[in-house]
Amino acid sequence: MDSVIVRHDIAPAIEIPTHKTNYHHLAYELSSNTFKAIQIGKEEYIGNFERGDLCLHPASYSASYSWETTDEVIAMAIKPDFLRDIAEQSECRNSGRIELTSIIKSRDPILGQIASSFLREMATKGIGGRLYSETLATQLAIHLLRNYSAVPLQPKQYSGGLSPSQLKIVIEYIKANLAEKIGLKDLASVAKISPSHFLRLFKQSTGLTPHQFVIQQRVELAKRLLKENKLLIIEISACCGFASPSSFAKMFRKVVGITPKAYRQQF
Repeated sequence: MDSVIVRHDIAPAIEIPTHKTNYHHLAYELSSNTFKAIQIGKEEYIGNFERGDLCLHPASYSASYSWETTDEVIAMAIKPDFLRDIAEQSECRNSGRIELTSIIKSRDPILGQIASSFLREMATKGIGGRLYSETLATQLAIHLLRNYSAVPLQPKQYSGGLSPSQLKIVIEYIKANLAEKIGLKDLASVAKISPSHFLRLFKQSTGLTPHQFVIQQRVELAKRLLKENKLLIIEISACCGFASPSSFAKMFRKVVGITPKAYRQQF
């Protein structure tokens, strides 16, 4: 996913001279009591950073960094074209004039939650899959456009969810493709709307994000196959679209409360 590149960085003491970047960079602090000197554009801060502090370095700004001890962050690089695409899809006013504002040592619970979700996804080697990563990236883009744009960029609001016919065809597509890698763009294309609109309207219709719904359907299919007792658990994992038997076991246990093997033994 080149639209948003996420890294878990642990870096020694370093001094990074003034530079610009082609991406918007967002850093979520994981260390505590780390002394830093940061300048982004005309803003400057020298002092301690704590876990949960955020820095946003827009692509158009010059910046310099230094810190005196080992530093640990979740680093997110967001492609400007991706933000522009989301703004246009969301029918934002002034979508052609996207300019993010810089932030140094700020707090934002929503950005913190997104960063932590990316970190968990990396720690589990992508257990959530393509749909989950694309959902997080889209949520990140929408939040940045709403809250950190120099020019007001409020996405158009839609209510009422997907139409019955849209919801029906999307659910049919999901059930027919559970063994495949389902992406947010795939589902939005089936509904014939943009990914950012689809994300909001699908949740209004079902109460679940697309990723949560797909996982629910995969687990339900796995339960049926386990009851039939015709396939090996490793075969069921592949039939249901899980990345690996281990990710299948982890997700199944998370949803059902027991392992696939224990579930099969009940019948």
